[in-house]
Amino acid sequence: MFYHNTVLLVKRLIEVKRNLFLKNSVANKNPYSIFTNWYKTAAQVCNADSMYLTTVSKTCMPSCKVTTCLRFSRNGFIFLVTSSSQACMDLKDNCHAAMTFNWPRNRVVRIEGSTKLSEDNEFYIPKLSYSGKILAACGKFQKSFKNRQSLLKCLNNIKDKFSQNSNIPCNISVFILKPSRIEFYQSKSELQERVQFNKDTEVDNKFVYEAEDGWSYSILSP
Repeated sequence: MFYHNTVLLVKRLIEVKRNLFLKNSVANKNPYSIFTNWYKTAAQVCNADSMYLTTVSKTCMPSCKVTTCLRFSRNGFIFLVTSSSQACMDLKDNCHAAMTFNWPRNRVVRIEGSTKLSEDNEFYIPKLSYSGKILAACGKFQKSFKNRQSLLKCLNNIKDKFSQNSNIPCNISVFILKPSRIEFYQSKSELQERVQFNKDTEVDNKFVYEAEDGWSYSILSP
């Protein structure tokens, strides 16, 4: 009886996997549209703007930090970093970077591409909250602290000096990442789905299929 049930389960999983990896299982061929749908779903239950930014220095040392995605569109993903941070120094030496969004419902989006400094710093920085501006200004006055008390003292001094309507000198750089690869991961019961979109990749209609706007896609092994 146990053997019979096991065989049925294996057959069912094989059939599900066979259907999962058919070409027509990727109904939406636009990675930005998929990202937008997933983002809206995640935003209902969490801070969907939070992301992991991975950079590599000119000596090939990787670095990863949590930051905020300010905006996204077909033109790219706009994010901010502290101007004195390791991430900012890395991006000035090596424009290639990756970002990862880890959302509820076992969904992960990985994005790789090249970055450049945004020309719209003055547009995005005023949109930060007052507390966000205070935190950003902290790095402009002092990069490291002896202890937590000295950090809090610095923050309080900035608050005393600048009101909510003041022009707070933020230590922030805004970058835009132009994707060349976007991967969507979703875990469903026994299976993990991975669909990868690549820009300007040759289509063979066997493992690489045509998508929209110059993208192609592949269904990857879990």
